[in-house]
Amino acid sequence: MSATSGPRPATRRRLATAGFHLGAGTLSVLWLLPIALVLVTSVRTFDDIAANGLGGLPHSFTLDGFRQAWVDGGQQRALINSMLVTVPTVLITLTLASMAAFALSRYELPLRRTLLLLMLGGNLLPPQILLIPVSRISESLGLYDTLYALIGVQIGFGVGFYVFVLYGFMRSLPVEIQQAAVID
Repeated sequence: MSATSGPRPATRRRLATAGFHLGAGTLSVLWLLPIALVLVTSVRTFDDIAANGLGGLPHSFTLDGFRQAWVDGGQQRALINSMLVTVPTVLITLTLASMAAFALSRYELPLRRTLLLLMLGGNLLPPQILLIPVSRISESLGLYDTLYALIGVQIGFGVGFYVFVLYGFMRSLPVEIQQAAVID
């Protein structure tokens, strides 16, 4: 090996791998640092933070902030509302989208491609553009400021994307699987 040829490929690969891991590790620490700061701050008392600063070492430990957020801050009701919105939204959206994606992927429907492009195009539209029309529609239906309106909006915005994704998945399934299921 001559002095001008440089390191061997195996050594170069090890150096590149070490450099990658060093860079990824540094980025991970930088990404986790604010989260660690929030966690440490969440178990300190207000007096400790006021006396020693936000970035100072903790001199106290309390879980009272979590109790206060849960009881006084309404986190219990927020968690219940999240469940009341999430569960029906996911179930209804996946049911509707899977039926539509199956029909679009298995049957020769007229305007099938147009429907798929329309659903894909709907995902490209920023939701902020539709805030006022959706708000007015929910007011006129008497659903304004209810969980039903939120569920409806989430279903409406999600179903097009889910159909598009499930369509690609269902197209990849062999037709023989469906035929075997029909025979069984």
